[in-house]
Amino acid sequence: MARQASETWEKVAAYDNLPSFIEETRQVMLRVNAVFTEVKNDAKNLFSGIQDSAIVVIPWAVEQIWQGLETIFQEVPKLIKSPQTAIANIVKAVYNIYKAVMALIDVKDLTNDVFSFTEGMQPFLLKVGDEIQELFDDFMRVWNLFQKEAPEWIEGFGEHTDGVLEDAFGNMKSSRNEVVRVVNEALGVLQEPLEKIGKLVGPFLDAYESTVGTIKSIQKCFESLKKGYETARGLIQKIFGPKASMKFPKQKLDPETCGGGLYPSRAVGQTRYASQGIDLILAKDEEVVAPFAGKITSVEQQSISILTEEINGMEAVVEGIDVKDTIKIGQRVHKGDAIGTAGSTGCVNNTIHFAIRENGTINYVDPTKYVPPPGIMKEDEQPGWIQECDRYWLTFMDKSIGSGQLAGGAQETDETPDAPDAGSSKKARRLTLSSNVNGTSGQRRVTRGIIRSLRGNTDVLGTLGVDDEPDESEKFSIKLQDIKVSTIVGTLDLIGLGDGLRHIINILEMFLGGCKLPNSMTDEQLRWELKRSGKETSGPRDALLRRYTTSDTGCPDIFEHLNKLDFMHCRMQDNCLGLSCCLSLPVPPFNIFTVKASVNFDPCTMKLTMELGKMKEEKNLAPQGFAEEDDYTFDKSWTLFDSVKLLRSFRIKKTSSYVEIYLAVKVCAKDICLPPKEILKGIRIQTPPCSSGSLVSSANGVSLMDMTLADLEKELFFFRPDSSDIDMPGLDLSGLSELSKQFSDIIKELREAMKREWIDTIQNDMQDLGIELGMKDSYLTGTFPMGPWETRFFDVKVQFMVGPIPMYLGFGAGGFIGVKLEAGVSLMKMTAYGQVTPQVGATVYASLGISLLILSAELQLKGYVLTTDFPTRAEIQFSKFPLNIGARMDMVMIPLRLELRSMLKSNLFGWEVTLLDFLLWDWETPPVIKNIFNTGIPEPDFTPPTFRKFKVKTSRTTNVGKRAAITTHCDVEQVAGRDFVEPAFQLEVAAEDDVSQVKLTYDVGTYKGGSDVVSNEGLGGPSNVVFKKMKGGVPLYFTVTGTNSGGGNAKVTCELPTYDVTLPGGRVTPDFLTTSHPSILRASAVAHDDSVIRLKREGVGYGRKVYGDQVVPWHDVRTTANTAVTASRPALQRFTGGRTGRVISAPIASLKMDTPQQCAMECLDHPPTKCLSFNYDYGHETCELLEEIEGHGVEMHEVGHFHNFERLGVGHAVEFRHEDLQLSHDSLYYFNFYLNNALGYVNILTSPGVLADFTPPSPGPLENVIMDVLMTEDCGDFVLDHWEQFKCGEQTPLPNHRWIVDGEGSRTVFNGHEPLVDMWYTRANRYVSANWDGFHDNETGLHGYSWTSGRAPCGQEVHPHIDPHAHLFSVSEWTHDGIASPLNLEDGEYHITVRAINNVEFGGAMATTVCHTTPYVIDNTPPFVHHVHSVEYDETDFSITAEYNVSDPLSNIREIDFGLGRSKRDVHMMDWYRHGNTTHTSVNFHIPDGVPAWVKVRAINNVDLREVGHADQPVLVDTSPPIAGTLYDGSVHGHDLNFTSDPNTICANWKDFHDEESGLSHYFWGVGSEPGTDDVVPLTEYSHTESQACADVQLSHNTTYYSVLVAVNNGHDNLNVSKSSDGVLFDATPPVEGTLRDGLEPDSDLAFSSEPSTVSANWAGYSDPESGIGDYAVTVQRTHTLGENRTHSSEIIHEKTSVGPDASHINWHKFHLHHGDHVSVQLETTNQAMSSTVTSSDGFIMDLTKPVMVHLGDGAEPGKDRAFSADASRISANWIFEDAESGIEKYKITIFRKSAGTKRQIYPEREQKAEVDGTQNTWTSPANLSLKDGAFYFVRVTAVNGAGASTVHETDGLIVDTSPPNMDNVRIGVTSGEPEELNDGYVLHTDLQGIQASWMATDAQSGVVSYWVAVGTTPGGNDVSGYQNLGPGADGYVGNLSLQLTNKTTNSPIYYLTVKAENAAGSFSRNITSSPIKVVRADQAGTVTDGWEAWSTVTVQVKLHFV
Repeated sequence: MARQASETWEKVAAYDNLPSFIEETRQVMLRVNAVFTEVKNDAKNLFSGIQDSAIVVIPWAVEQIWQGLETIFQEVPKLIKSPQTAIANIVKAVYNIYKAVMALIDVKDLTNDVFSFTEGMQPFLLKVGDEIQELFDDFMRVWNLFQKEAPEWIEGFGEHTDGVLEDAFGNMKSSRNEVVRVVNEALGVLQEPLEKIGKLVGPFLDAYESTVGTIKSIQKCFESLKKGYETARGLIQKIFGPKASMKFPKQKLDPETCGGGLYPSRAVGQTRYASQGIDLILAKDEEVVAPFAGKITSVEQQSISILTEEINGMEAVVEGIDVKDTIKIGQRVHKGDAIGTAGSTGCVNNTIHFAIRENGTINYVDPTKYVPPPGIMKEDEQPGWIQECDRYWLTFMDKSIGSGQLAGGAQETDETPDAPDAGSSKKARRLTLSSNVNGTSGQRRVTRGIIRSLRGNTDVLGTLGVDDEPDESEKFSIKLQDIKVSTIVGTLDLIGLGDGLRHIINILEMFLGGCKLPNSMTDEQLRWELKRSGKETSGPRDALLRRYTTSDTGCPDIFEHLNKLDFMHCRMQDNCLGLSCCLSLPVPPFNIFTVKASVNFDPCTMKLTMELGKMKEEKNLAPQGFAEEDDYTFDKSWTLFDSVKLLRSFRIKKTSSYVEIYLAVKVCAKDICLPPKEILKGIRIQTPPCSSGSLVSSANGVSLMDMTLADLEKELFFFRPDSSDIDMPGLDLSGLSELSKQFSDIIKELREAMKREWIDTIQNDMQDLGIELGMKDSYLTGTFPMGPWETRFFDVKVQFMVGPIPMYLGFGAGGFIGVKLEAGVSLMKMTAYGQVTPQVGATVYASLGISLLILSAELQLKGYVLTTDFPTRAEIQFSKFPLNIGARMDMVMIPLRLELRSMLKSNLFGWEVTLLDFLLWDWETPPVIKNIFNTGIPEPDFTPPTFRKFKVKTSRTTNVGKRAAITTHCDVEQVAGRDFVEPAFQLEVAAEDDVSQVKLTYDVGTYKGGSDVVSNEGLGGPSNVVFKKMKGGVPLYFTVTGTNSGGGNAKVTCELPTYDVTLPGGRVTPDFLTTSHPSILRASAVAHDDSVIRLKREGVGYGRKVYGDQVVPWHDVRTTANTAVTASRPALQRFTGGRTGRVISAPIASLKMDTPQQCAMECLDHPPTKCLSFNYDYGHETCELLEEIEGHGVEMHEVGHFHNFERLGVGHAVEFRHEDLQLSHDSLYYFNFYLNNALGYVNILTSPGVLADFTPPSPGPLENVIMDVLMTEDCGDFVLDHWEQFKCGEQTPLPNHRWIVDGEGSRTVFNGHEPLVDMWYTRANRYVSANWDGFHDNETGLHGYSWTSGRAPCGQEVHPHIDPHAHLFSVSEWTHDGIASPLNLEDGEYHITVRAINNVEFGGAMATTVCHTTPYVIDNTPPFVHHVHSVEYDETDFSITAEYNVSDPLSNIREIDFGLGRSKRDVHMMDWYRHGNTTHTSVNFHIPDGVPAWVKVRAINNVDLREVGHADQPVLVDTSPPIAGTLYDGSVHGHDLNFTSDPNTICANWKDFHDEESGLSHYFWGVGSEPGTDDVVPLTEYSHTESQACADVQLSHNTTYYSVLVAVNNGHDNLNVSKSSDGVLFDATPPVEGTLRDGLEPDSDLAFSSEPSTVSANWAGYSDPESGIGDYAVTVQRTHTLGENRTHSSEIIHEKTSVGPDASHINWHKFHLHHGDHVSVQLETTNQAMSSTVTSSDGFIMDLTKPVMVHLGDGAEPGKDRAFSADASRISANWIFEDAESGIEKYKITIFRKSAGTKRQIYPEREQKAEVDGTQNTWTSPANLSLKDGAFYFVRVTAVNGAGASTVHETDGLIVDTSPPNMDNVRIGVTSGEPEELNDGYVLHTDLQGIQASWMATDAQSGVVSYWVAVGTTPGGNDVSGYQNLGPGADGYVGNLSLQLTNKTTNSPIYYLTVKAENAAGSFSRNITSSPIKVVRADQAGTVTDGWEAWSTVTVQVKLHFV
C-alpha cells in the first residue's frame, strides 16, 4: 500500500500550474502518503525487531516443551523396571521444558520492548486509527470539492488560451481532461487502502488484548524472568558448586599403578607437569574437551590454560594433550568444546593432567571437587526452584535456603485468564516437528558455515552489539536488518544464493544515476536521498526540497558558470572533471518532465562525453587543430512524449589548460518552441595530466555493498524502472517490477538456513547442564514421632511467708520414655531405609516461687540424668538381587543436662496451667557414644570438619606438591568486573571431613558473628561466586559454618571492609563556561567512591563521556585526597558554607532538625561515603541527608529556603589546567573525568560545556564600509570601568577589538531616537540621541553596549562612552537607544559611535565598535539666496526659465519654491511652485499681455528654515490682435458657474482675453435671456484690468441667464472680439443635508483607529433636486491630547479639498497621526448653484497600541492555568487582556487539537466564527465536543480592541483525563513508606494537638497534585476538622486539633482520618478512612530503687553473689 501510494503521488505531482482545488487535493494526497510511509516504517521496524529471534526461538521452544512432555509420558511406566534411567530422563525433560519456557519469555520480553508496552506507550502503528479518521475526513472533503470544481474548470477558460501554443502542445480542454482523469484515478486508488490502513492493526490488537490480563499481571516480572536463569544457576552453584563438563574425564588414576593421580600430583611415571593437580584416565588420542567455558590465556605444546567464567578469577590448566591448531590465545571456548587429544604418559592407564589455580599466580586449589565422580552423584536432595512473579525461593532438603526479589517490582493482582480445557486427545495436541531441525549432514555443514561466517565477521558482531564473548541470551536477539550487504552476499554464497542478490544490486546501481522530479518525491524519499548525499535530513518539507535542489559548490570553475535556475540542480564529480544535472522542464499547459544532463571529460583520451536524456554524444578534443566547436542549430532532439521534443545546442572551446562548455535546451512541439534555457554558461573543466585525472568519479557516489540490509530494502522500495530517463539498450525491463519479491524470497531462504544452525547451537550449549541436573538424586521420606511420655516419681512443695508475701520451695523427680520412627526410599540410589530411635531418661528439679492470688511466678532448675538414645537403622538396597541388607544400633548417652527456666502459672480450682515458660540458661556434659552392633552400615561421624586454605602458594622451583594449611579464616572479596546493580562476592574456604560429607553455610552481618544481612545460606563448594545485592558502605562480617552428616560443625570468619554497590561519583566544575583565550582551559573536580579508585583519567573534547577526548587525549591524572577535617571542630565547620538551593537526590534520611548544626551532626554519624552532603530547609526545619553532591547528573535548584552543605575532607580533588591548547571558535569543550575503581566500576564525570568564542560581536547590515580592522587592545581600554573588574581577566592573545567605519547604506547605527531611521539634520542643540540594531554574538551573546559622540567619525569629545542600559534590570528591557543631555552644542556636524561587548567570562571580553559616518547636523541658521539670473520667456510654449545661486553650509538646500509676482513683494501672478532642483528651473506659464512679471525664488534648508530672493528686472509681454478668451458665468475666476443661488446678483468672469502687442483697452459686458442678447443687463464698459463683472438684478427661480463679453484692444482700430457664456440657472434652494460618518463602514461610526497614516469617512443622503450636487469638499482637523485632560486647540491637518460630486467617501493615507489624537472630518456640500451645506463628524481617537495580554490560561477558573481536564465534552479558558485607550471590543475563540506533530482545528467549524463580548473574561465551549481521553488541546484567543487592532495568544494546552485518582492507603503515626502499628486493631496516639499520617494515591495520567484530609469521630466524618489541602506530599501533619483522651470505659471518642486525592484534572478519588485512633496519655517515667524494699534504698550491702 505504501508503494502504491508513493507511485500514485509521483503521477499526480508531475503537473504544474493547477487550480487551487487540485492543489488542495494534492496536499491531502501528500498527507495520505506520509501516513502510509509512517505506518510502513513502523510495521517494518516492529517486525524486524523480533522476527529473527522469534523464527528461531518459538519453533525450538515448542518442540522442546512437546518432546519433554512425551519423554515424561514414556518414562513414567519405566520407573519400576529401570528407575535410575527413567528418573534421569524425566529430570532432563523437565529441565528442557524450563529452558524452553524461559526462552519464550525472553521473546515475549523482546516483543514487549519493541512495542514499547513496558514504557506505557504505543508505537504509531497502534494509534493510526485516530489519525486515519481525521485524514479520511479531509480526504472525503477534497474528494467532494474535486467532483464539484473539476467539471467547471474543464469547461472554464478554454477560449482564452494562446492559439499557437494550443495547436502545438494540445487542446487546453483535453489537457485539463487528462489532468482531471489522472487525479481522479489517484483519489480512487488511495481511497480503498486508506480505509484498510486504519483496520490494519485490528487483528494484532484483538490478539494482544485477548491476553491483556496476563500481560498486566506479569508486566513488571519480565525483567525478573530474564534474570531467572542466571540467578537459578548461581544459586545451584551455591549448593553443588561449579562442575567440569560431563564430557571431561572423571576417573582418577590409582596412585599405586603409576604414581600421581590424586592431589597434589606433579608427575605420572616419567612425565613431569608444571602444575599441581590431579590425573584423569583417558586413552591416547581420545578427544579432550574444555572443562569450563572461558577465554584461552596460554597455549603451549602440551598444555592449555582457560580463564574460567564459572569459577571467578581462576584458571583451568589441562596438560598432557596435543592442542588443536585452531586454538588461539584470546579465543573464547564453550564448555565441552574440543580443545585437543590426549597425549601419552607411558602408563598402562593413560592420563591427562588437570589443575586449577588463581589467575596469573601459582596458587593452586584442589580440583577434585570440580570433577564429579563417575556414576550417580551422591546428593541427598535435588534443589527446588519456586518463582511467583519476581519473587523466588530455592529449596533444599525440605528447607528454603535462598529467596529474593529479581527485579524489585511490586506484586500485582493475578489477572491471568483461565487455561483452556485439556479435553483434546494426545494426537490432536501433537505438533509436527520441523524438518529444519533434522537436516542432512551436508545441510548442517553449510549452515554451520553460515554461522561461522556471521560470528567470525567482526563487522557483524559490532553491528549487532555483540562482543567476541556473547552470552546465551544473545542467541535469541539477532537482527539481520543491521548487517552489511557485503556480509550478507558472502553468507548467501555458502547456500548458492549470492548471485541472485548480486543481480538485484547490479540493477539498482545502474538506475542510481537517474533524475527524479523533486516535487514528486515523498518526505521519506527526500530524507533518504539527502542521507545518501551526506546532508542534513531534518526539517519540514520546504527545507528538505531546498536542500535537495541546491547544487554542489565543490568545483568553483563549474559552479560559478552554472545558470542558477529554479528548475535545475547539479552534482559535481569529486575530481571536478564533470557534473550531472537534473532538469525539471515545464511543458505547457500542465506537464513537468525530468531530464538528466551530464558532462564528463577524460584527460587521458581527451574525450568529452555529453548526455541529455537518452541522447549521448562523444567529442574527441585530441586533434591539434581543435580549438572550438559550435552547434547552435538545435538539430539534435529527444522525444519526451507524443510530438513534444527536447532539443539541444552547445559550444565547446579548448585551451591548453581547460575546456569551456556552453549548453542550452528548449522544448518544441509541431515546430513551435518555448524560449531556450541556458544550462551551462561557460563552465571550465581543468585538463590535468593523465595520471592525476584519469580516474573518473562514480556518477552517484553510492556503494550498495556498504549499506545495511535495511538500507538496501529501502533503496529497493524507491526503485522505479519505468520512471527513469536512463537508456539501457538491450536490458529487458519487464521483470524489474518483481525485484522486491525476489529480494524477499532470498532473505527468507537466508533466515531459514540460519534458523537451523541457531537451533543446533542452542541445543549444544544446553547439553552439559542438562546432563548434570538429570543425575541429581532424590529421597521420599517420612517421620513419625511417638511420645515422649513423662511420669513424676514424687513432687514436694513447701510454702512460707516473707512478710505479707506467700512463697514456696518445690522439689521433685521423674522419668520419660519415647520413640521416633523414620522411613525413606531413594529411586535413584535404589535404596530403602527404616530407623527406630528409643529414648529414655530421668529428671530432677528444684524451684522457688511466689504466689499472688491465682497466679504464681517460679524459677525452676531442672536436671536430665542419663538421657539415653538407641538409634537403630536398617537399609535395603534393591538395585540388584539378592538384596543387600544392613543394620546397626548405637547408644548415645548424655550423663547430665541442666536447664534454668522462668515460668508463670495459674492455679484455679486445683487445675494448674503453665502460661509462660522461658529457658534462661542451659548446660550439658559431652555425650557418650557407643556402637552396639553394625552390619553393613558406615559408622556415623561425630567429629567436626576441618577447614583449610582454599588456595595454596607453590614454589616454581620444586615439583613437590603440598596441601593447604588448616585455617580459622575464610577468604572473601567483592568480584570485580560486575555491573554495580548486580554485585557479587567470592567466598573461598575448603572444608574436609575424613568420614562424611560437609555441608557449608554462611552468614553475613554488620557486626562480627552477625547475620542481620544474610542468614544461613548454603555454599556449593570451596570457591563460590554469589550474586547478591547487600548493604553497601559499611563493613560486612562473614561467618562460614561447615556441618558434617554426623552433626559436627566448625566455623571460620572473614570480612569485607565495604560492599560497593554504587558507581564512582563526584563532579567536574569548569573555572569558566565561556572563553576567548585559544590556549587555556581550566577546571576542578572532586571524586569519591566506596572502593579504591585505581584509574583516574582526564580527557577534553567536543563530546560528553567517552566521546570527549579529541582535544586532550585520555591521560592519567593524580588526585589529592581531601584532608580529613579534625573532629574537634564544630560539626557545621566540617562542611562547606551553605549554598542557596536544594540538591535533587533521594535522601538516605529526612529529619526534623531545629538548626543546620544538628543536621551536620547527624550526617557525621554516617560514614563519609554514605553522607556526602545535606540539604537544610530553614523554613520548615527539614534536614535531608544525601549520598551525593552536585554533579554527574545530580542537579541543584532553588527550592524554598533550602541550602546545601557539602562535607569536607571526602573524596579526591584535582585541578585540570591546560595552557597550550589550540581551541576552535564556536566549539563546546567538555572536561571528562574517567573513574575506574578496584571492582571495575566505570563512570565518567562530565562538566558543563565550555564555549570558545574568538570573534567579537557581529554588527548589523553594513554597506560601503570605509574601514574594518580587527586589532588587539588592552581590555580595559574599551570596556567601561564598572565592567572591567569582571570582564577583563587573563587577556586573550587574539585580536579582540573590531573597529568599523561604516558607509552609505549601512543599517547598524542610526542618528536620532526614531528606531532604524537616520536623522540627518536637527535644530535641537541641548541633547544628542542615537539608536542601533543588529549587533549580535551567536556564541556568548552580548554583555552590554556603550556609545559616544564626537565631531568626527570615532570621535568622543562631546561625551565619553556611556552605558545606555545601566538603569535597567535585564536584557529583555534593553531599548537599543541612548540620549545624552544636557549639552550646549554649536551648529555643525556630529558623529555617533556605538560599541558592543560580548559575554565571554575568561580571556577578556571582545568588542565591536561601529563609527557612523552619516553626520548628525545641528543647524539654526537660515539658507542664503545669492543671485537670481538668466531669466527667459518663450511666448510660443509659454515657458519661463531662470537660474539662481542658493546655499546652506550646514543642512543643505532641501527644496526650492518658484513664483511670479506682479511686484517684488508678491507672487500674485503665479503662486509658489515647489521643486527639488537647487540650481535652475523651467515652468510653463502664460504671462498676460502687457503685465510685468517678477521672477522670485525661495530657498528651504533641511531644518525648514527659509530665505526669499528675486530677479533684477520683471518680464513684460506685448502682442496683437486681440484674442478671445473664455467667458464663465459666476464670480469665481476661471470657474464656469452652471447654477446660482443669488436672486439679486448675476456675475461673469473671463480669462485669456488678450492682445499680445498692445494689450486690451476695455471690456463690454451684458446679460440676456438668450445667448448673445443683453435684455436683462445692458452692455456696460469695464477696464481692461478687470476680469469679472456683476450686476444687481431680480432673477426668477429655475430660469437660465446668458452673459455676453466684448474685448477691445489698444490697437488703432480698436478691434474687438465677443463671446457668450453657456448660461447659468438660478436655483434658490441649498442642498439637502445627509449623514456623515467616520470610517468606511456605511452602517457604523468609527470611534477609534489604529492606522496612523489613514483618515477615512463616508457620507450618504445629500441631494439637490434643481441643480444637483456640484462638489464635496473635505477638511480634516485634529486635537492632540497632552494628558490630564489638557489638549491643544483644534488644528487643520488637511485643508479643504474638493473630492468631486460623485464621491461618497474618502480614505486618505498621507497623515502622521499620534497616539491619542482626536481626528474629525468637515464636509462642505455645494450644489451647482454654489449653495453650501456644512457638516462635521463626531470624530475618532487614535489608538496605536494593541491589547496587552496579562494572563491566559486553560480552565474556567480566573487567573489559573490547568494542565489537565476531566471534562470530555467541553473546554474552557480564562484570560485578562487590557487596552487602556479603546478597550476590548470582542474576543475570537478557536480550539485546536495537537496530534503527531500537527494541529487540527476542532471548534468552530471551518468558515464559522466563535466570538464573545469584550467584557467577558472566561469562556466555556458548548457541551457537544467529543474530546478524546489523553489527547492534547489548546485554545487560541484573539483580542480585538476598539480601534480594530488585535493580538493573538494561545494557551499552553491541556490533556483530557477523565479518570479519577486511585487512593491506595492511609497510615497513622508514620511517614511515607513506614508500616502502621496497630494495637488490637487501633492506632494508639498521644499527640492532642495533631495527627501525623502518610497516604498514597496514584494517577498514571495527570498525577496527584494534592491530598485533602479531614478528621472525624466516625469513619468518613469531618466533625473535628474539615477537609484541608495538605499538598502533594505522601505524608503530613494535621495540626490545630483539640483531641480528647479516649475513655477506657466508654471507648470513646475514637478518631478517624479520612483522605481523598485530587489529580491535576480536578477529579477526586474515593475517600479512604484510616484505622481507628485511640488517644492515650504519653509514657511517663517511674522509679527504680536499690534493694528488696520499694520504700527504702540500700546504699551498702555485704553479699558478694547477688544484687
